[in-house]
This record gives sequence, C-alpha cells and structure tokens, in this order.
Amino acid sequence: MKRIIPLATVTLITAFAPTFSALGSAEKVGLPDKMKLFDAVQGIMDGGCVDCHGEKKAKGKLRLDSYEAILKGGKGDGPGAEPKSLDDSSIWYRATLDHDDDDYMPPVDSDVKPLTPAQLNLIKTWIEKGADNTTEIASADLDAGLRDFLVKQANKPKFVEKPVIIGGLGVDEWGKKRDAIAAAKAKVPDTGASLMPLSQKDPQLRLNVINAYKDFGDAQLGQLKPVGDYLVWADLARSQVTDAGLDMLAGMPHLERLHLELELLKLNMFWQHKL
Repeated sequence: MKRIIPLATVTLITAFAPTFSALGSAEKVGLPDKMKLFDAVQGIMDGGCVDCHGEKKAKGKLRLDSYEAILKGGKGDGPGAEPKSLDDSSIWYRATLDHDDDDYMPPVDSDVKPLTPAQLNLIKTWIEKGADNTTEIASADLDAGLRDFLVKQANKPKFVEKPVIIGGLGVDEWGKKRDAIAAAKAKVPDTGASLMPLSQKDPQLRLNVINAYKDFGDAQLGQLKPVGDYLVWADLARSQVTDAGLDMLAGMPHLERLHLELELLKLNMFWQHKL
C-alpha cells in the first residue's frame, strides 16, 4: 500500500459506551437491539480522531467524523475503510504498523495509548463484514471475545445511571433523526455545494455553495427539496439564486440562518436572519 497521511490519534473504546446508557438503568442491559456495529467504530473515531480529522480540522483532507467520510479516506491514501478488504483500508493499515514505523498511529510520542486488541478486533470485524452502517450488533455474527467486550462496555455501572442526551435528543431519537437525514441526503444529486451536519452532536444540515457559486442557481436550490425539513443554515453568497429561488426557502421550516451577498448591486451584504 502507498504511504499515507497521518491518521488521527485514537482513545479507548469507552468513548462510544455512553450511548448504551439510553437503554435504562438495569444492572445488565446486554446488547441493544438497534445498536449498529458502525456506531461502536464511530465511537473510537469520535474519541480522538476527529480532533485532527473532523469538521474544523482535516489533516491530509481526511475526515473521520461520519460514515461517508471514513469510507472516502484522505488525499492520496485511498479509502479509510474498503468493504471486506483490510489491505485497502487506511485506518486499519495505520493502526497495525510496527510502533516504530513513521506512519504508525497514534504516534509513540503522543499521550494517547495504542488501540487495544479488542478495539482492533472491532474495526477488523466491521471492515471484514462489509464496512456498512446498518448491521446491528445484536444480530451480527461476532466472535465471543468481541461480543463479551461490547457487553462489558454496555454494562459498566457509570454508563447506565441516566440517559444520555445528544443535541437535546435521547440517543434513540438522535439515531433515528441522523438516519432519516442520511436517507434524505442520498436523494439529493451532486450540486457541487457542501451539505454537512451542523456539528457532531447535531445532524441537522448547513449548506455552503462557495465552491460552486458560479453554477449554483434556482435549479440546484430546488434539488435540495428532499432535505428541506433538515436544513438549518444556508450560505448562498455569490450564488446565482434569484428571488424566485429564494421563495423556495419558505418550504424549509427550520431554516434559521441565511447568508447572502448581492454583488450585482455592488453591495457586500451579510444577512443572518432568524426565520
């Protein structure tokens, strides 16, 4: 495999464990029926990787803060996770190099511990099983060691005392909303614009057309109709959207912020409006 850009450091898998707490306060909750195998993998990434490979900073143009971003990988290093191919998955490649290799992650001189065998087994299993974001832990064919590991994380007392809230929603509600938004985004054709979550804790969307402003007009704005219920911020600066296009925004009930620059009128206007 080609030498690839540094992967962000990783922390213990307990980063994803709190999500189990929404299941209740029973002494033993087992494995949640709707918990996805990928959710556990994303928990590792959220624990440390996204600090250098997230929305605010993306070293090597690699982001690890979403399923789509992990699959895509970074600049020149191929996919982060290639379904059923460990050899072509850069996150696996980096984490399993010799610790004295310059490409090994996390760096040996960092404060972050290397991935544990259980964590590596989780990532390995996820990739080998197809690296999807739909396989449920409860129904997955997992080896006994990995299943026991996940159950122990779910049953840690400090994680089952009270429900966890993410972005104002319970974990189940948040997961359903995230999945609904992902399904809606899949119906939107590529307009060249950026359509990203507000944050790691809020899956609602923000639109930025800066990289496609010359070609982004009323037609492209109309193509966003499938995600209209989830669009919260819209930056249409320098775009070709007209008054007719702006009328479409009335059909986006949760839009809170709108950024416009009217260059044709020789104005440089910034409008941030609470609808």
